[in-house]
Amino acid sequence: MGLLDYRRIANRFREPSNSACSRGGSGKIFYVLCCWRRRRGLRYVARDCDARAIETEGATVQRVLPVALGFAFVGLEVKSRGSSAVAEPNGPRRLGHGGMIDPGWEWVAASATGTSHLRINRGCDDAGACLFVPGKNESALVAVCSDGAGSAERSSIGSRIIVRSFCRSVRSYLEAGGTLASLSREIASDWLDDMRGRIEITSRSAELTPRDFAATLIGCIVGNRTAKVLHVGDGAAVYRTSDSDEWSVGSWPSHGEYASTTYFVTDDPEPSFQLNEIDGSVSELAVFTDGIEHLVLNFSTHSAFPPFFNQMFSGFKPGGSGKNRKFSRHLCNYLNSPSVCDRTDDDKTLLMARRTLDVTSQEHI
Repeated sequence: MGLLDYRRIANRFREPSNSACSRGGSGKIFYVLCCWRRRRGLRYVARDCDARAIETEGATVQRVLPVALGFAFVGLEVKSRGSSAVAEPNGPRRLGHGGMIDPGWEWVAASATGTSHLRINRGCDDAGACLFVPGKNESALVAVCSDGAGSAERSSIGSRIIVRSFCRSVRSYLEAGGTLASLSREIASDWLDDMRGRIEITSRSAELTPRDFAATLIGCIVGNRTAKVLHVGDGAAVYRTSDSDEWSVGSWPSHGEYASTTYFVTDDPEPSFQLNEIDGSVSELAVFTDGIEHLVLNFSTHSAFPPFFNQMFSGFKPGGSGKNRKFSRHLCNYLNSPSVCDRTDDDKTLLMARRTLDVTSQEHI
């Protein structure tokens, strides 16, 4: 599942291992591609205002079919109805006949094009994604967004490359047995190098420079007892833990030396980044680009603005799991409303996630 010129890498199409197939007798693991479209000689992921780029949906497989399922980035185990696999005690709940894993999270995601972009007939440069990644030793929710630099010609493509690369790196790390506790700055730096390498290849094919694809990164990985935030540039992550009613800022925006400047993944010789740790069980999380920073953060006290988050998270209802499409559409309409656009003319992306299972019932798969 690569971007331009990465589609030949051997591990993009992996055959199911014997050990994986042996769990459910008829189980198969499919690693599948997203739908790609061609534009101006480049390949990029089609994305709409409610961030459908990366998501998983619950489904029921009535019989074993020789088809690939359209799930991005995640290898999902699909079993026949007669599978004998049973969840471990206190393990995650499973949905449908196929035994798909309930992530224990519900999330919404939306982006809106800024009015300053609309005036010059320019699209949204933001990208974002939210998904659940089952790992070998630890599973986690991944929420990430990226804001393309307004001065960069292909920043909308750069932001998508960054989001996809981050999700791919986290998935590979967790599936290989990595844990949040062992996630170091060295590993995070390798992930950033991968993003930069993909942008370099894409820029060369377009006869441009990596700076033409400049974009930020705010990526959150939330486990049961802790979370990590990899952050380059502006945007922020706000959270609340299960044992507190207070909203906290998990990673504060980084602005450059001059007004209205920030840092980008493509900066030379290397990007300036933060790797912050959140102690405790995160129950609610919001990740957003700089388009709504001044609406939801108090810059004088370096704190979150509680009324905004209390109101927004009240839209979640009991019983949800995975992506809430209806709520995402409402969120998109809100970001496009005069009450928001009159206060900011920039692109806006907001991801919100709420834990739906107690940590005690979310022991590792």
